[in-house]
Amino acid sequence: MTTGAYSLFTPKHKRLLRIATAANIFAWISLGYCLLVQFSTIFTRIYISQTIQQPVATDITQWIATLGDFEWIVRGVVYWIILRAAALCLSMVVETDWNYRVPLKENGNG
Repeated sequence: MTTGAYSLFTPKHKRLLRIATAANIFAWISLGYCLLVQFSTIFTRIYISQTIQQPVATDITQWIATLGDFEWIVRGVVYWIILRAAALCLSMVVETDWNYRVPLKENGNG
C-alpha cells in the first residue's frame, strides 16, 4: 500500500503551515517598520540640527549623538529572529510529523 504525500497533508498541517507563513511575513514587516522608524528618527535629528545651525559634527561621539540610539534597529532584529524561529519550528513540526507517518517501506528503510 503506497500513500502519496497529499494523503499525509492533514488540516492541522495546513493550519500550522499557514501560521508559519504568517510569522515569516510579519517578521519582514516588523523589520521593515523598525528600520523605517529608526531612519525617520535619524533624519529628523539631522534636519533639526541643520535648521538650528549647529556646527557640523567632527568628533565620533557627536556623530553617535546625532544618529541617536539604535533601539529600533535592535528591536527590529530581535522581532525578526523570534518570528523567523517560530516559523521554522512550526515547519519542522509538520515535516517531522510527515516523516513519522510515512511507513518504513516507503522511506527505503524496510
